[in-house]
Amino acid sequence: MKKLIAFISFALALALLASCASSGSFFQVRDPRSLRKRVFDYVLENEALLIECIRENTLSRLENSGIIEDIYEHETCIEFSCGASGFGSNTSYWGFYYALSENAETAVRAFFDYAELTESGSGLEMREEVGDNYFYTENITGRFYYYFKRY
Repeated sequence: MKKLIAFISFALALALLASCASSGSFFQVRDPRSLRKRVFDYVLENEALLIECIRENTLSRLENSGIIEDIYEHETCIEFSCGASGFGSNTSYWGFYYALSENAETAVRAFFDYAELTESGSGLEMREEVGDNYFYTENITGRFYYYFKRY
């Protein structure tokens, strides 16, 4: 009888874990294409507001946008973090950034720590030869760029 109760408890725990894993965003595998579309749509629909907030230094107005989770001001750009998923070395991050310089390539290279970026589709990417780090960036409009990183 104790073995049966232990087996049923174990089975219920597994079922609960499977249920949480399939419904919780932490465990979901994210499709970079759908993330890209969501970020592109947001920037294109809100470009005027974004530029206004950048110029007037009122970035806090963007905090409850429903997509922007954090805003980081860097030397060459302003980063708008839109999410992360995964665990440990298999964590992905995505969002967009605004190049502060007319020379956007400088901001792009600096944003990715001057990694060796190569052309890929409509953007630039970096894949580690040894390891699983991956960076991708693509111009959305003007000085706005989408990014996806996996460390």
